[in-house]
Amino acid sequence: MAVAWSITEVAQMAGVTSRTLRHYDAIGLLTPAYLGANGYRFYEQPQMLHRDRVEALRVHQEWLRTEQQRLARLAATVARTIKHLDLQLLRSGVAPEAPEALDVIAEHHRAVARHWSPDTASYAGLGEMYLSDPQYRARYDVQDPALAQYYRDAITAFAQQRLN
Repeated sequence: MAVAWSITEVAQMAGVTSRTLRHYDAIGLLTPAYLGANGYRFYEQPQMLHRDRVEALRVHQEWLRTEQQRLARLAATVARTIKHLDLQLLRSGVAPEAPEALDVIAEHHRAVARHWSPDTASYAGLGEMYLSDPQYRARYDVQDPALAQYYRDAITAFAQQRLN
């Protein structure tokens, strides 16, 4: 006869509630091996292995949600940088490699570095993405059709001059 664990035992081992396991059963995610004569749920080895996979996917989903939030914050930082300073620099004729432009990009770099540690090549690559990716490019083109190019050039100059 196979070893079976009650719903209470499985909940304790998994660090979840019995209610969670009943919910998993109701949605077909984790069905018990059998129901006892008293209606209690019992799980055997195959269900325990499946429970481990479900838990791993749940943890992965939480990680993905955290990453999505981090990337949203990064995108918001980029948008704020563009609104405040880059457009003014571009329209004032400040060269992308000028100290004033690099100081603005330094703020952007600090914001990015709170979420990621870019080196010279990867930070320059981020600038290239702002120019070449249609979604990023559209954000800049709304402000000024020359802004994506300016921003890419300023980030590249910053990476070469201040990250080397």
